[in-house]
Amino acid sequence: MDAQLALGITNPKNFKPGLRLPEQAEHPFLASVFRNTELLDLYSWRNGSNTDAKISMAHLWISPGFYWLPVELVEAENKHFAESIEGWSKDWYPILSNGTADRIFVDRSKVFARQVPVYYAFWESAQQIGKIYDSVETMMETMLRCYKEKIYHLDVDGLLDTRFLNEVKIASDLNPNSDYWQRKDLC
Repeated sequence: MDAQLALGITNPKNFKPGLRLPEQAEHPFLASVFRNTELLDLYSWRNGSNTDAKISMAHLWISPGFYWLPVELVEAENKHFAESIEGWSKDWYPILSNGTADRIFVDRSKVFARQVPVYYAFWESAQQIGKIYDSVETMMETMLRCYKEKIYHLDVDGLLDTRFLNEVKIASDLNPNSDYWQRKDLC
């Protein structure tokens, strides 16, 4: 958050406070499979972006084009997608959204110890589903490095943007097992 604020990006002010233990217990997906994982750590720190309709989408983004879903929306989208999208697994919990169809999600069947790999569902892309980050920790580390190295920046319209080829380099270095960042068609 400090790296965003240092660049003049006010989006962190629109992140919700983290969930405390009693609040975590109200969300079965956090209290069960994701208990004692880096995903729970993330939501203990902050509970995603504020969902106030008065705040423009661009002021909610945690990375260019994607906002962070609070746990209430994670649970609602998981249930809705599992019931209405063919091929969407009940084990997939979206954590980032672009506000339309694309989602970045975690798969509870892939949790190993504390580590939670992160996947993408980009429905209009040639490769619709795959691993994008090796873990929640490397996702956040990738974003942090992109902010610190000014790869994420404000464009001329004041919107969060990326120097994509530089992001690919950092992300592929930090996520060597990623299907997405290792693709040759990104460069």
